Amino acid sequence: MRGLWKYTLLLLCVAAFACKGSSSSSSSTGITYTVNGPVLKSTGVANQFYVYVGSNLFNSGSGDFEVPNNPWINVKICEPTNPTNCQTLTAVVSDTGSYGLRVLYAALNASLNLTAETPPAGSGTLAECVQFGGGFSTWGSVRKALITLGTETTTQAVPIQVVNDPSLPSAPTDTNCTDANSQGVAAYTPATNAGYLAGNAILGLGVFRHDFGNYYSCASGTCTAISAATMLANESLQVQNPVWLMTTDNNGILFSLPAVPADGAPNQTGTITLGINTESNNKITTQTVFPVDPAGTYAGDFDTTFPASGAGSTLYHQSFLDTGTNTLLFPNNTNIATCSDGFYCPTNSSSQPTSVNLSALAAGYNGTPTGTVAFQIANADSTLFTTSNFAFNDLGAPLANIFDWGLPFFYGVPVFEALNGQPVSGSPGGQAAGPFYAFTPP
Repeated sequence: MRGLWKYTLLLLCVAAFACKGSSSSSSSTGITYTVNGPVLKSTGVANQFYVYVGSNLFNSGSGDFEVPNNPWINVKICEPTNPTNCQTLTAVVSDTGSYGLRVLYAALNASLNLTAETPPAGSGTLAECVQFGGGFSTWGSVRKALITLGTETTTQAVPIQVVNDPSLPSAPTDTNCTDANSQGVAAYTPATNAGYLAGNAILGLGVFRHDFGNYYSCASGTCTAISAATMLANESLQVQNPVWLMTTDNNGILFSLPAVPADGAPNQTGTITLGINTESNNKITTQTVFPVDPAGTYAGDFDTTFPASGAGSTLYHQSFLDTGTNTLLFPNNTNIATCSDGFYCPTNSSSQPTSVNLSALAAGYNGTPTGTVAFQIANADSTLFTTSNFAFNDLGAPLANIFDWGLPFFYGVPVFEALNGQPVSGSPGGQAAGPFYAFTPP
């Protein structure tokens, strides 16, 4: 299995390029960001909760910055041994490109006592380093919490990562804890504050039940790497996607955001619904089911051919649906102009106007079924970022050899994501169990 090399929204906001609004220094300067997340109201439906995209302020004390296409949710966590002592986390990034809950230590109530996970052998604390493709790593302890989404609570305590837990030594500098830009985490400070996470936490709701991070046994000020084989034999200790540990509605999610206009909208509110074909509000009907690779080289991925046909058309096996990326990331096979900040910026000319219409061919990892996806890319700097909008369906940037269908894909396209090994009744599209995606290509 490959690791968590997913491309979060940080790639194009904190780690590499400019964001909307006035930007501030990165976390390596020691500035601590604070995040004021909205407390989202209940949907009134047990297996459903709101996801909000809008003006999300990060207050650094020396200027604010705001991240477009940042999908925030609320998550309630409770002590395993005292389930009445709870905290509702706001400003949690909902990320279908990763797996499990990762929360900043600084965002936790001091009174919340989350049980530390013990390594597979020996004493000490289980710790984890997770590499994200946005150019950063998260380092922290593995602890347990009861997790509530909507009004459904996990049947048992769930291993989560507490990022920058001060009880741990510094992050290791071995090759297992190196970020996507081949920089050791000691040199590239790993998620020291909310600025890198773009929120107080990330909840990974992808198609696997547990993550594939690098785990360590920490005791007496030293952390020793644990082999992948040992952790595979002890999957229950790994950080878990909480959905599969719900009593019911535990085989996947339906992520749904309303459509937005071509130049975006100030904000948008959608829903995440737990379960697939388990309730009247999560039925697969006419959507196409795209199976994803369950365990191979491209585990969790399906195929995208871009452009759909013609010159430059290329098949990408490493392709995935990823709400944690705030832009559409794909190879520049059609020679779209880019701006100095790295976003796609089609120019205003007869050959390339300030927006371009594109298409790609989506397919299951085994080549079937297929569906043509039509999408648009607008000039980020002269068109999108000159508005007061924060929800965009046409924001894009180049990325070699990978097609990351980020949050812009989800506007107006409800997406089912079925968890690996979890049965789905009715065998939609011939798939009796996850992992798979199901959506109607726009």
